[in-house]
Amino acid sequence: MTIELSRIPLFAGLSGVQMEMLAKQACNHFAPRNTVIIAEGEESDSLYYIERGEIKIYVSDEHGREMLLDVLGPGDYFGELALIDAAPRSASVMALEKVQVSVIFRGREMAHIQEGRRVMEGVIQELEEFGKVESAPQ
Repeated sequence: MTIELSRIPLFAGLSGVQMEMLAKQACNHFAPRNTVIIAEGEESDSLYYIERGEIKIYVSDEHGREMLLDVLGPGDYFGELALIDAAPRSASVMALEKVQVSVIFRGREMAHIQEGRRVMEGVIQELEEFGKVESAPQ
């Protein structure tokens, strides 16, 4: 498994230890061609990192017709917002060929990382209020 968490903006700023912890949590999942990996509207709790193969991301209109949003391949990822919130999946994902993905589930490790980020954001906000640091341009 060669999951490169540093390529995912959600994990920008994590320490090497935190990234290792998340990478160790990842599990492999294999899907044959034409398998729906994620269905639009289902519960979300995981990020997928594509190791091998290609997938398509699509939504269905009110008549059931597919509207293609993107095609992704090795090194790409999808489902990252599920690690932050528990909103239903906004699109479906299907394997275009045999696919291997690494899956990271929202869990204890993510909770620790999110809590650490909230603490750091709070510290930065307090420092900004006291004029100790300048806020980053928006």
